[in-house]
Amino acid sequence: MSKKILIATHTTLAEGFKKATVFFTGMGEDMVTICAYEDTQEPPRPEIDRFFESVNQDDTVVVFTDLMGGSVNQIMMEKLLTRKFHLITDPNLSVIMAVATLGEEELNAENIRESIELSSSQMKYMNDVPLEQGSQAESDTADDFF
Repeated sequence: MSKKILIATHTTLAEGFKKATVFFTGMGEDMVTICAYEDTQEPPRPEIDRFFESVNQDDTVVVFTDLMGGSVNQIMMEKLLTRKFHLITDPNLSVIMAVATLGEEELNAENIRESIELSSSQMKYMNDVPLEQGSQAESDTADDFF
């Protein structure tokens, strides 16, 4: 039993999420990406089928899709009828990093929901953040960030 993560998006967003996750966390090299519609106008059903054929029934699978109701997400919703996996749509980088860094034993619906809630709360319209906070951020060093 192992953790498997698939990021399936329209065009190259999936690859960008994977590269950024690896950059910031050092984890995620084993993530699988599907960049739908980049080379063809056909739905990515064959690539998705191949991914699920490559994982064991007892693997813990997490799938990220880019648009709720989009074609990639619709295919994954159909897959939920026949396969057990966690499906997250409209992710941001922080939730992907959070899930990527969860251990196999921590990878459950409750912890995924917490990760989604936390990452959603971090999305801000920064023009509303007081200038003092912005000035403080400038004085922080790169070491403090990482």
